[in-house]
Amino acid sequence: MVDPRRRTVVLESPSQIDAITSPLRQEIVTQLGRARTASIKLLAEQLCRSPHSLYPHVRRLLAAGIVCKAETRRTGRRDEAWYALVGHRIRVGASDASAAARAARERTTAAIVRQAGREAAAASTRDDIRRSGARRQLLALRAVRRLTGADLARVNRAIERLLATLPRRRRTRGAQPFALTVVLAPARGAH
Repeated sequence: MVDPRRRTVVLESPSQIDAITSPLRQEIVTQLGRARTASIKLLAEQLCRSPHSLYPHVRRLLAAGIVCKAETRRTGRRDEAWYALVGHRIRVGASDASAAARAARERTTAAIVRQAGREAAAASTRDDIRRSGARRQLLALRAVRRLTGADLARVNRAIERLLATLPRRRRTRGAQPFALTVVLAPARGAH
């Protein structure tokens, strides 16, 4: 079984970062984050995909070191691999300043924002979504402010606290999956 220590995995190399550019691979990472471990068959059921369509994506995540083989379980007459994330949180790093790494970060950030946009658009068409109040289920906002170094440090600590408040649940009666996407970047024209 995978070491259950809670750790953040920082993706630095362009090949690692590019591995999560695909929306389907982002969904696989999300599902593994929820389920802790899953087989290709289980992932296929959860994502409404064929198992064969997932194999190349899981292999890419394995090669990038984002996913690992957690265990092998006997199912019927054959062994089935179960996969897990290598850490409880996957984060795109910024220490590699090469042009390839910058381009990979740009592609991955754009893919994450597109995925958030698709989820928000789908939710906005539903009549059962709460759009206000303490149990609001849909929110999109953008704020542009001038920040000092101290302000930026406070904002980053607040983001970390926000992420820490999100429970890591497996399936719990009454609990629904929600996506929270955060992008913090200097605004254009802010120089």
